[in-house]
Amino acid sequence: MIVIILADSYKKGSKSNGCCGLIPFGKNQNLIQQQHRAIKSIFPKSKIVYVYGFDGKKFGSYIKKHPLVDTKTVFNENHSKHSEGHSLSLALEEVDQDQDCLIVFGYDPLDKDELNHIKSTKRSTALLGRHNKTNLGCIVDRSANIINHIFFGLDNYISNTYFLKKTEVQILKQILQTSNTNNMFLFEIINSVISKNGILTPMVI
Repeated sequence: MIVIILADSYKKGSKSNGCCGLIPFGKNQNLIQQQHRAIKSIFPKSKIVYVYGFDGKKFGSYIKKHPLVDTKTVFNENHSKHSEGHSLSLALEEVDQDQDCLIVFGYDPLDKDELNHIKSTKRSTALLGRHNKTNLGCIVDRSANIINHIFFGLDNYISNTYFLKKTEVQILKQILQTSNTNNMFLFEIINSVISKNGILTPMVI
């Protein structure tokens, strides 16, 4: 399995902190170390693709001195020009079509319990919660237990974390290769996957 961490920008109000991956988390680790340990504790055989950009020189210097096991870092030199679609396309160049793929953002620590829930699923899924900071929600077809559409202001808050099985990864790669997705948000690209008969089930956390 491949885990893609999109971390080439910064959270609103946190630009002065520099590269998000190097933000301290606890006493003895930074954010990328916490994320790496959480992922490898649940998915020990996974490969990680980490996309960085903002404050990239500092991060690149750090990761060269402190490499992480099974982790490929990808520098997005156009992080200030393009949106999440471009970041994702860079990461997916490292993903084979026959691999399951977990896509997360790298601006917050990862929850092991959430990762454990994802590990148990047999279908592509998106994590739903009671609330999120972006007000991003989705329409759920309860009878079929699938997500129909994702957008701001909808009920069923979504965490913008997506686990894609092989079929949906193939659709995703086709979209990124044939469409102008550089300035699309991640949820817009996931909507495109759904519109091309990709199936995502909701997972309430």
